[in-house]
Amino acid sequence: MRRQEFFSGSLRPEWTTAWRLESPSVIIGITACYLAAGLFAFLAWKLTDNLAWVVEFFQAPAALLMVWLALLQFSLSLHATRSFSPDDWLRPAWMLITSSAGCQLVGTVLIQILGTDSRLNPIAHQPVWRETLIPLLRHVGHGIEGTLRFALLGAGLYYALRAYRRSGFIGRLTRIDWTVLILMAAYLVRNVWDMEFAIAHGKHPDAWEMLSWPTDPLLGLLLAQGLLLLRSAQKMGSGMIGRCWKAFAAGLFLTALGDVGQWAWSYGYLPASCEALIWYVWLPAACAFACAPAFQLEVIRHAETGEPAPGR
Repeated sequence: MRRQEFFSGSLRPEWTTAWRLESPSVIIGITACYLAAGLFAFLAWKLTDNLAWVVEFFQAPAALLMVWLALLQFSLSLHATRSFSPDDWLRPAWMLITSSAGCQLVGTVLIQILGTDSRLNPIAHQPVWRETLIPLLRHVGHGIEGTLRFALLGAGLYYALRAYRRSGFIGRLTRIDWTVLILMAAYLVRNVWDMEFAIAHGKHPDAWEMLSWPTDPLLGLLLAQGLLLLRSAQKMGSGMIGRCWKAFAAGLFLTALGDVGQWAWSYGYLPASCEALIWYVWLPAACAFACAPAFQLEVIRHAETGEPAPGR
């Protein structure tokens, strides 16, 4: 494929403006409204000392938002993949990114709906299933959304980086990037130390917990890939293709931030009241992942119509 075709995609005839899903601004706007509602629930909890405000928000409105964002991410990623010709350097990358988004969708449904004892879950109405099936589905969801999803996304970003390298646009990490990655590496080392300390003092991790161990190292690798893709896109100048990888980098950074927060709360480094605040991080993270393919599709649409892409 020629260099000038690399970043726009070779559009197929079946692409029409009829298949224009929510734009990035709409995705961000809807998520911002949900976050405002979540902030209201948080303030209501603090004023009334009733945690049910926050629990209800995350078990119903926030759960539906997460599922919608995951569905949108998968749908937009799938259409981004179909927009590239078979010999396009980015097609393998987006095929793997779409597979990762599919894992995100399945995992989100299992965790947020079927793996939670809430009124949205039809299984919760059966006492026997509530005690056995719901925890099992939640564990399966975490495995799919965590290790499997991150492994596929890591492979996809690897192909994207290889395409940038072949095109001569590979970038370099900045000092800020290195600082973030060093802090992430320090967290990974401390997490391993804490786990070994807990095991030495009688903790017995089950099979589900052990299957989740690769998640954090994969997340660290993904963060490095996302930052490198962002710097590579910046070599091309400003534009929406840079926003695509910036959205991936933002989603990975927020996911890492939430992961570190959960670890800090679990091991007593943060007070118990901080756990609810950590939950809110997953909403903008899911929003960022949904915006990434939306930005890519905007680039393709503007390349087809000949209009200047926003941000240029």
